[in-house]
Amino acid sequence: MRENLDQIIKSGPIQKITLHQVNENFFELTKEGIWLVDGGVELTFPEGTISAAFDSSRQYLLIENKPIGNIYTDNNISILESDNTFILNQYIGKEINKSSLKTIDFNAVVDYTMKTRKENHIVEMILEFVDNSILQVALVNYDLEEHKTPENYSYDIANDILISTKEIVSIR
Repeated sequence: MRENLDQIIKSGPIQKITLHQVNENFFELTKEGIWLVDGGVELTFPEGTISAAFDSSRQYLLIENKPIGNIYTDNNISILESDNTFILNQYIGKEINKSSLKTIDFNAVVDYTMKTRKENHIVEMILEFVDNSILQVALVNYDLEEHKTPENYSYDIANDILISTKEIVSIR
């Protein structure tokens, strides 16, 4: 899987980027350049598509070389368009200088008996562009207190997808 993603990333600049949402609530921290969504993010490259999305059949988040519609198959997902998502268009056509993928082992439920097995999953993709801009996509959980923004991010395949455009968010 990792090799497939690397090959797609190296095929050329991003051609299209879209955010997707299932539930009504999401975080859009414009000042910080951060979105937290539950539907996913889809990046289209010359030789393929990479999506971070909730997998309807496996019931957890993942990063794969498929369009979101092939990962999340329910019909209650929509493209997220807000006053600020246009910021993501800055990445279209930019050359990628460096990319990194982070993987972590998780216990995945195998069947109805709740038997588990250890699986290695990609939980983060960081793209660095020739103009020194960055794009971070990660599968995360976070702490949230009333009237505050999310903090204390941790890798998690069951909660939300973080998209960061201004800096690499520290995730434990």
